[in-house]
Amino acid sequence: MTATFVTHPPAPESTLALLRTHHPTLPSEYFDFLAEHNGAEGSLGIDPGWFIVWPTEVALIATSDYQLPNYLPGYFAFGSNGGGELFVFATIREIRDSSVFMVPAIGMEKEVLVRIAGSFAEFSTAMGKEFTL
Repeated sequence: MTATFVTHPPAPESTLALLRTHHPTLPSEYFDFLAEHNGAEGSLGIDPGWFIVWPTEVALIATSDYQLPNYLPGYFAFGSNGGGELFVFATIREIRDSSVFMVPAIGMEKEVLVRIAGSFAEFSTAMGKEFTL
């Protein structure tokens, strides 16, 4: 299988500013990525092997739409694996972890969080790379 990686044009500055205002504790590397690529999709060199980073406009509403405040308070959804799992960041400073976690969209709770990368920078380094066991 050939590794693929598709990105979108930069996020509109107004939308990026809105995201920064509503979620100021998100990783700076994530904001930097959106300033260059308003979302992306492709192969991921770490498990689960495929990623979708949502455009800023989607990320702004996804946490609410997926009801993370009810089921996984203190986390922010920024993408998925395209197969029912969400990618999330911890947003409360008490957690003090900049890792990227994966959690099922249905049945999400802290006990089923899976750490897939130590940071968004580590996660983005795996973008466009082929996953092998």
